[in-house]
Amino acid sequence: SQAGSAGAIHIRQTSSSVDVWGALLVTVDLSFLKDAGIAADVTRVFLLNTSGQNHSETLSPPGQKAITLSLPTRSIGYHLEGDLRFALPGMEWVKMSGVYAIQLGIESITIEMDAQIKLSVAGVSLFALDVDGVGSLDSSGFAASFKASIAPGSLNSALGFTMPSMAFTVVINT
Repeated sequence: SQAGSAGAIHIRQTSSSVDVWGALLVTVDLSFLKDAGIAADVTRVFLLNTSGQNHSETLSPPGQKAITLSLPTRSIGYHLEGDLRFALPGMEWVKMSGVYAIQLGIESITIEMDAQIKLSVAGVSLFALDVDGVGSLDSSGFAASFKASIAPGSLNSALGFTMPSMAFTVVINT
């Protein structure tokens, strides 16, 4: 992936406070790991808003499309998005991809996840795991909804038994 960064920071002084808000997006070139069988394409975003109002920021990293980010009032956040693959020539062993985010505010904490993991051995697929959901904690309680599913790979037929696909949803609301 192409390395690059984009960011913006705003500072506003009032008679009683200094408000700061902004975002920083960083993409790192990890192509040097290719000879070790590792391919990574990861983008990280850091968010900050100390002000008493919501803001948004549009960033345009080099070689990528522009992205608009929400900056909730009085919060900090970290978002990670990308792919990570471990492979030998002609054989992929592990592939992980997804979006992970955490937003910490004065009045709430929110965690989001949309991830996939695929595991293979010697080119034979063992399973695929998908997880998707969001959770939030604030003064009114904790609420979360996460869905997970696991699908068997082609190993089932090689071993002569069948592992069923499984899926479940967890919903919590206090």
